[in-house]
Formats: sequence, C-alpha cells, structure tokens
Amino acid sequence: MKCRVVSIGDSGLHVELNPGSIAAFLPKQHLSDHHGMCDALMLAYLADDIIDRVMYLGKSGGIVSLRRTFIDLCKVFVLFLRSAY
Repeated sequence: MKCRVVSIGDSGLHVELNPGSIAAFLPKQHLSDHHGMCDALMLAYLADDIIDRVMYLGKSGGIVSLRRTFIDLCKVFVLFLRSAY
C-alpha cells in the first residue's frame, strides 16, 4: 500500500493512504526495524512525499508500519493460509 506524507510531527508522520485518502499515522518507531535509525529517517521525509509498501495495522486505529519484520511475517502468514486451504 502507498501513502502520502501529510505532515510531520515529533512522534511520527501523519499520512494519507492511497487509494482512498484515508488518514493514518506512521509512528517514528515504525520507520525501521532498527530503532537507532528512526530519528535519521524522520529527517528524510517531507510533506507530500510518497512512501511505498507500508502495512496498515487496521485494528490499531489507523496506524501504518514500515517495519520489515511485520511485513515479512504477514507475507509468510498469508502464504501459510493459502496453502492450508
């Protein structure tokens, strides 16, 4: 899923999911699996930047993540479910 950076806050990025223009939040600690990189990554984004391959954490109230461990685990889980049925 893609998103567009709407604004930048102290604790993360306010984004808009595409398609659908749904408001969401990308917390700073979800910018990377490596927490030491998160502050530097926050400085790399500007309003209107497009971010590819975010994962929507639907049950968490509009939170998205760029953490590869979450995304990879989700892919494995989906493949497992497909092979089970």
